[in-house]
Amino acid sequence: KNVTYPTEFDLLVRDYQYEVPQMQVSLTDAVVFDDAIQLLGYDLAADTTNLNGQFELTLYWQALEQPQKGYTEFNHVLSASGMQAQLDSPPSGDAWATATWLPGEVITDKRTINVSAEAVPGTYPLLVGFYTASDLVRAELNVNGVPEPSGGYNLLNVTLEE
Repeated sequence: KNVTYPTEFDLLVRDYQYEVPQMQVSLTDAVVFDDAIQLLGYDLAADTTNLNGQFELTLYWQALEQPQKGYTEFNHVLSASGMQAQLDSPPSGDAWATATWLPGEVITDKRTINVSAEAVPGTYPLLVGFYTASDLVRAELNVNGVPEPSGGYNLLNVTLEE
């Protein structure tokens, strides 16, 4: 016997963006992850933040081809003594999952990065990159065609103040 049930669901459809928007900083380096995702540039709400605060970062990515994996993005502010601020999550805002990005598509990825409660005042590099959550393996990174073994791109320096 066949039984049918009424079903309702919402289908979320995103707008695909192919034009590169205005951004505060356009990268001069060709920063490419797994030959599929290029970092075009960023906006930073402020380059200095109070300890125990947070800062807003918008990254602009372009899919060179459709990524084969669903990546977790990392944003790490590191010092010799450890992690000062971080956000590890799938791309946010209108970015959706990386495996759904289409060739040529430009993705605007808005991030809010929290500063660690143990952060120490100073100026530190902000590294960005991708890894697969299932095995924590970082995506291959090439900068201007040269492999970067760490898998993290040094995007800018962030100053943390009391």
